[in-house]
Amino acid sequence: MRFKDVLLSSVVAVLLTVVCATTAQAAVTHIISGGKLTGATDIDVSGTLYNVTFVDDAYINFNTKPYTFPTWLNEQSEAEAFANALLDQVFLDVKVNGDNYAFDNNPALTFGCDVSVCESHIAYQVFGEVPFTVYAENTDFFGSGDGVSTSSWHEQENLANESTANWAVFSQASVAAVPEPSSYAMLLAGLGLLGFAKRRQQSNH
Repeated sequence: MRFKDVLLSSVVAVLLTVVCATTAQAAVTHIISGGKLTGATDIDVSGTLYNVTFVDDAYINFNTKPYTFPTWLNEQSEAEAFANALLDQVFLDVKVNGDNYAFDNNPALTFGCDVSVCESHIAYQVFGEVPFTVYAENTDFFGSGDGVSTSSWHEQENLANESTANWAVFSQASVAAVPEPSSYAMLLAGLGLLGFAKRRQQSNH
């Protein structure tokens, strides 16, 4: 095979590799029930996609309910990354199915919160009966902004009795890779070059 043919085949291989490696990031989907934000899917946390469900219950009940805290959260810094993802990707003013929802400007629209402040707690360690948490604070108080803070809650603390707080329970999402439009263009270009090389090879014979 001529050097030009080898080079052409290499270019095609590179293009196809790039197409396979390039995928579109899934968009965050807000889950709404009864006008309240109950969760979201496909949240990007440090390059991995997660789903979140907002739970209004006592911590002690997590052992008997169908939701559990993620076991991979062992450090405060890890929980802070999840809390920041809530503020940056979930607690936003968005349009869903043609309806506008002010989840950022109106924290009371989040499940478990009924006032102008909503603290979504993410447990990352438990010492004895005390779960330590990081929480994303979404607020519309004048002069105060959203932020991430740390706290600890006794196991008997029932967030169902708190009008300003809920639990944010994360689970890893399973999302199929979807090629970007530019990837399709590179794929077509690669196939075109491959066809050209094939015809050229046949003409040489």
